[in-house]
Amino acid sequence: MSKNNSLQIPDPNVVFPNEYKTSCFVKNVITAPNITVGDYTYYDDAVDPTGFEKNNVLFNYPVFGDKLIIGKFCQLASGTKFIMGPANHRLCSATTYPFNVFGGAWTENTPPHLDQLPHIAACGGVRHWQIRLWPVGPRSDNTGEKACVSGN
Repeated sequence: MSKNNSLQIPDPNVVFPNEYKTSCFVKNVITAPNITVGDYTYYDDAVDPTGFEKNNVLFNYPVFGDKLIIGKFCQLASGTKFIMGPANHRLCSATTYPFNVFGGAWTENTPPHLDQLPHIAACGGVRHWQIRLWPVGPRSDNTGEKACVSGN
């Protein structure tokens, strides 16, 4: 048998890998320096697939030290949310109210607590399927290679 050298695979550097434009290769629409996405991972959303970072990576403030790492062949269904560490509140004090985020005297008199928040939300291995409307939060650490995370 002869080898077919004209085999075309999708270009991982294009935003939309097909004509439907409801799925996009996520790495091409990410701008945050603390998010790394593999070549062929895609997000499917009939309304705004290119808005993945803005709409689906919540509380992402790189200054806090969080990282989101998504593997090379992951499928992210519409509505999948990644909740980063700064969404958490301090749990080892008299209150969980985040006084420090409102500025002024509250910020000046609140003890530092950033070291008490989880700092890495890494999801996905090489092949990962994320089911619709399922949140992935900090301390998920790594759902593993070939993982399937689903919800009701």
